[in-house]
Amino acid sequence: MLSALGTYDSDSGAEGEAAQSAGAPAAKAAASPAAATPVAQTSAAEAKKATGRPAAAVPAPELHAPTCSCEECERLLERFSAKSLQTKGIRFKCKLCGETMARKETASTHFQQHHRTELQGFKREKNPKMFQPKPKAVAGKISFAREDILGTKKRPRDEDAAFGGWTKKEKPEPPPCEHPDYKEQMNEPILIAPPWESGSKPSDEDATQMDKEVDGHIAQAQIKRFCKRNSLEVRAGSCRCKLCFKMLGSVEETQKHIIDAHEADFKKEMTIWERYCLTTCKRQPPFGWVCKVCNLFFPSDGNVWRHLGKEVFIRQEERHLTEWHDREDRWGHEDDQECCGDGMSVGGGLSMESVNAMNQAQAREEALRQAKIDNTEEGPAPRGDNDDSEEEEPKGMAELGVVKEICEF
Repeated sequence: MLSALGTYDSDSGAEGEAAQSAGAPAAKAAASPAAATPVAQTSAAEAKKATGRPAAAVPAPELHAPTCSCEECERLLERFSAKSLQTKGIRFKCKLCGETMARKETASTHFQQHHRTELQGFKREKNPKMFQPKPKAVAGKISFAREDILGTKKRPRDEDAAFGGWTKKEKPEPPPCEHPDYKEQMNEPILIAPPWESGSKPSDEDATQMDKEVDGHIAQAQIKRFCKRNSLEVRAGSCRCKLCFKMLGSVEETQKHIIDAHEADFKKEMTIWERYCLTTCKRQPPFGWVCKVCNLFFPSDGNVWRHLGKEVFIRQEERHLTEWHDREDRWGHEDDQECCGDGMSVGGGLSMESVNAMNQAQAREEALRQAKIDNTEEGPAPRGDNDDSEEEEPKGMAELGVVKEICEF
């Protein structure tokens, strides 16, 4: 190294000798990595004094350069690649220069080599905190005292609240789920309306003219069935309404009376029918709606309701009709399952008429039992000496209809 510097042929001898004299200390400093900083500063000063020009300054390394592989730079490089890359058939095209690449993995290397300025600008825009210089640590004396390291003072030994003391600690508060208010709130019954009460009747906005005609036929069949069920022809020219027991002249007059005077009963029956349709119509995504009886699919719930009405009231198909009669009988007598007045709750499906008949039969049996006890206490009637007639039965027993034993045969 020194021989090369000694044989260097320069235009001016003074400059060559100065460079040779300045090169020797510099070479020693480069050869020993552990060289002190003042030596390098002295060599730089000597070079400036000999040549009259300042030594070239070594540029500081750029912070988070395009080739930086830290976690933040890798994440920002992926975002820049996704932003500046587009698909071109089966290849990938750079939006900045138009160069195509066969693989997406080579895009990162392409942006680091050919678009350094754009990449660094993107980094500074998205995360400017990375390029802020870190504050220099203040050089000073480091204290290894216990208070300086832990940041707290030593607790006194005699204090009860100190670490290791025997003071009784307060019981921690229970979690929110164990508070009495929360338990009381969770034990309250949640009243949720059944689907047939919260459900709504489907609209006929998408119904065709044929569907509207079918709906009209179904409504007429429902009215005809209601009138026929509640009219009783006693004789020719005389008919009775089963709802109010009124005698009218003809069947047509009775049906007109039922339609006009008993509209509330008809609405009640239609409420049961809507409940049947709501429970029989089931949502089946993504196909639409399904009938639970025959498992047929329909595009909307209105079509299922129309299908049920047609099968029950017009075609009278056996499966749908049996299901409808079963639901109607069960739901129609739910109001009759109530207390009969003597503390007995009737929950076995009995109507109020059946309960009244049972009470009357029980009262008759009690009256017969009481009458038999009274006759026993009074004793038999006196008989004469020549009286061969049979013993008379007490009048009370005969009036009450006690069965007598026949002795003639």
